[in-house]
Amino acid sequence: MRDHVFNLYLLTNQQELSISYRLVDVEGELGLGSDDPDLAIKNLNLLAKKLAFGQKLPVAIIKGGESPLLAVAADRPMTKCQYQLTPHVATLRPRDEIHAVAFPNLDTSTLGIALSFLGWELRGHLYSHAGLWQSTPNTFFRKAPVNVGDRYRRIDIYGGFSPRFLFVDDGLHVAVPVVYSYTDSRWADGAFDEREIRKLGGRKMLYHFGNRLFPIKFQRRTGRSIKEQDFIPEDRKEVAHVYDWTVGKVGDSPAGRLLNPESAAIRYKHFGNEQERFGALSLCKLMLNNDDPRVAASKREHQRTPTQRIDASNGIVSRFLSGICLGSVELKIHSQPRSTAAKRFGYPAIQFGKGTVLRVGNNGRSGEIPLQDLASARGELLENDSAGFAVLSELDDQILIAPRSLGEPIMADLKARVEAMVSQFIRRPYRLQIVRYHDEDRRTLNAQVNSVVRALDQNDVNGARGMLVLPPRAQQDLHNYLKKTLRERVQFQCMAAEKITRFYGTAGDGQKHAVPRPERRFHSYLLNMIMGLMIVNRQWPWVLHQPMKYDAYIGLDVLNHTAALTFFYEGGRVCAMRDHASSDKERLSRRVVAKLVYDGLRQDLVDLDEPPRSLVLRRDGRLFESEWLGFKDAVAKLTDEGVLPGDIILGAVEVPKHHSYGIRLIERCGSTLRNPAVGCWDKLSETEGLVCSTGWPFNIPGTVEPLVLRVVRGDLDLVLVLEDTFDMSQLCWPTPKGCMRLSIDLKLCDEHLRAFAAGADEDRAVFGESVEDEDELLLATVR
Repeated sequence: MRDHVFNLYLLTNQQELSISYRLVDVEGELGLGSDDPDLAIKNLNLLAKKLAFGQKLPVAIIKGGESPLLAVAADRPMTKCQYQLTPHVATLRPRDEIHAVAFPNLDTSTLGIALSFLGWELRGHLYSHAGLWQSTPNTFFRKAPVNVGDRYRRIDIYGGFSPRFLFVDDGLHVAVPVVYSYTDSRWADGAFDEREIRKLGGRKMLYHFGNRLFPIKFQRRTGRSIKEQDFIPEDRKEVAHVYDWTVGKVGDSPAGRLLNPESAAIRYKHFGNEQERFGALSLCKLMLNNDDPRVAASKREHQRTPTQRIDASNGIVSRFLSGICLGSVELKIHSQPRSTAAKRFGYPAIQFGKGTVLRVGNNGRSGEIPLQDLASARGELLENDSAGFAVLSELDDQILIAPRSLGEPIMADLKARVEAMVSQFIRRPYRLQIVRYHDEDRRTLNAQVNSVVRALDQNDVNGARGMLVLPPRAQQDLHNYLKKTLRERVQFQCMAAEKITRFYGTAGDGQKHAVPRPERRFHSYLLNMIMGLMIVNRQWPWVLHQPMKYDAYIGLDVLNHTAALTFFYEGGRVCAMRDHASSDKERLSRRVVAKLVYDGLRQDLVDLDEPPRSLVLRRDGRLFESEWLGFKDAVAKLTDEGVLPGDIILGAVEVPKHHSYGIRLIERCGSTLRNPAVGCWDKLSETEGLVCSTGWPFNIPGTVEPLVLRVVRGDLDLVLVLEDTFDMSQLCWPTPKGCMRLSIDLKLCDEHLRAFAAGADEDRAVFGESVEDEDELLLATVR
């Protein structure tokens, strides 16, 4: 007997809970009717936040629009009714009537209020806990790093959790995701020189103010010492100095080290607050991003098994979540996590070239294969002359760009292997043009970029696609900078010369032939690289054999002023990638979305057997109102033109960023906890659910993280969306012998944005910087 276990804990006394609230009308211009359709929503959220934290009372947004309405706790008086927004003033008009509702009687109009009030009490309870520091409104960490006993550690690892309340199957639960935060183990004043400090403006640092720890946004050094730097504290009128004020508050050793009066003073900001403050650089440690190599190494070394994850959540519930009260009633949280009967989608049949279909199941006589043989079967069919790639089209000129330091024998063998493997896939001859660039003594990013560009100029390369081998000791930003610089000229899959030469070793140096060792591992590595090459060329290896539940999907993601869209139809037989520069960093305007969706659909519909009767917009992260309205505008125009059916089903789905949700689904068989199989799923509500797109039989280190989906617009069936999402995640084209978490529409968007919108230090590309010789090591809204 198998069941699913979640890091969700039931409140056993839900029937004893109740809330009382009063409604508050909001008067004033919030931005409704402006060119930005999201401005009113943004201002209403800002107003609710100011009201909640300024007057210390729970607030929920009931509705926006022309008559915004809030709900506030009835047992706490409002002392301020006017708030400055941008650029207008909002006035609050509390109503006299008090509403009371018991939790067993919650409905769609009161559910969000209850969750907001509970969240407020939860945050207040945790904020006052002496052993925790707060990273975001909903995320808390223990003050002592989990690796504090390691004298030689390079980073500090803080264990924490990000709890939230939600209703699942009409039962109130608290979700307890276990999370981690990483900082440099060195104090910032000793870790960075003056040149490095200047580059850290805007980075997060963890400020150690005695027993208080809190994240700050570092601005810059002031140029003065903390003994000299003066400022006016918020609770005083007279001028103080950073050193004297700090010593007066937390002593002369506020972080366990003696505070030096001559050490550097800094300017910083709290997150969500633009007011600049003053502090000491010697009390800061740099907070590290997930792409920091030290963080990646730590995650690999400290993978948490399903049992460890659940044990950690159980411990958090017992230690930190006891004693929370709603009104006069203490919440009673079950000590054991939620469990349900296991649910699992069947694995979709997938189709390769020449109509070859691969089915997973237990009926070997009909050609089905066991799930555990899936990875090897996919790889074999790709390289089988009777199958190969499912979707092929004409190829642009193909090139292999490589550094001259890669020896001729290695280059000859690599070129021959790539050509042979691709020829098998596409079932016709394939040839690469070799372009060699100088990498000897090219130590700066500027020199490395210029060397590649010069080689392309000398070979008159324009409009090609192919592979680029990065030079040994490539600068960190070289990959991103080259892809952004050359995107209109050549698109490529990157390989690393250091990785290649490790396979070949010294064999072939000065000899006629080179032979990689071990052959099997090199073949696997090359297969993944060539899959990337084929995706660059828009050749799709396999597709879904059966129709999806909804006919077509448009995946959308935005990063650093660049939008990526994937138009996905007929199980992948028609799949197109498009991008667009955006004036906004993380969202698109209504006009831009309308044009992109209209133009894309217009172009693709001619390739379809029949127009789709259902269309889903899938947004990676938050869907903005401007994006939904633009999507509807495009579809409306196409229906008016008779290109799309008038009764087409429309909807939108959000896929929350993984770090913002954190619900885990774990399989229990008897007394054993383990990672679930791919396809396991469950509903959290009528509009929210999760599905395991990764898991057994694939080798997943640590604990599987399910993909969470929310139906946010339209009358879509959540279970059908979850099943489509699972099926589309099994089009794991970048990793044919593995699995991937995102559905293919969002994965292609993600890969595209990583290539063309990821950050690259352009100053280093222009002015140069050498690689050194040493080794480089909120508030809930009622919907």
